Amino acid sequence: MKNIASTILLSFVMVLSTFAQSYSLLDSEVGWKGKAAFNAYALSGSVELKGAGFQGSKEELHTAKIVMDMTTIQSDNARLIQHLKSKDFFEVKRYKRATFVMKSKLNLQEGKQEISGELSIKDSTHPISFPVELKQEGGHWMIEGIMSIDRTQYGITFNSPTYFEKLKEQAIADEFELSFSLTLGQPEQAMR
Repeated sequence: MKNIASTILLSFVMVLSTFAQSYSLLDSEVGWKGKAAFNAYALSGSVELKGAGFQGSKEELHTAKIVMDMTTIQSDNARLIQHLKSKDFFEVKRYKRATFVMKSKLNLQEGKQEISGELSIKDSTHPISFPVELKQEGGHWMIEGIMSIDRTQYGITFNSPTYFEKLKEQAIADEFELSFSLTLGQPEQAMR
C-alpha cells in the first residue's frame, strides 16, 4: 500500500513539474528619480540588477524575485552617488542588495495590470503595489512599470519634510520612483 501511495505521489509531482516553466531575463533597465520636496528640481540615475528569477506557465507568472545591486547606483553627479551610497541613504557597504518578491500572479497578456509584492531595502520589508504594462515582441515578454517608494518606510529620513519640517529648499521628497523595463525570454521547462 505504501508503494502505491509513493508511486501516485511521485507521478503527481512529475506531472506538476512538467507545467512549471522558468523564464530567463534577457535584458533589463532600472532607473531611479528623486525630487525636491517643494520645487521641481529632480535628479535621476540607474541601478543594475544582481539577479532575477521568474516561474510560471505560458499563461501567467506565479513567482518573481528581482534583486538590485545597490553598489551600482549611478548618476551624472559623482558627489550624489557617494551620498546615496552613504549612511544618509542606502548604506551600501552594509546593505548591498534590495529585493522585490512578487506576491500576486501576473497574467501573460498584453496590456496594463496591477502587481503586488514585498520590497526589501536595508533591513526593512514592506508591501507595495504598482501598475505594469506587458507587451509581447518576437516571442519575448516585455514588462515595464514604475514603483513609487516612500523612502521613510525603510529608515531613510535624510532631509525628509516629514521628519524635518523647517528645511524648505533643502527638503527632499519622501517618495522616489523606480522605473524598470524587463525582457523575459522564452520559457523553458524547469528542472526539478
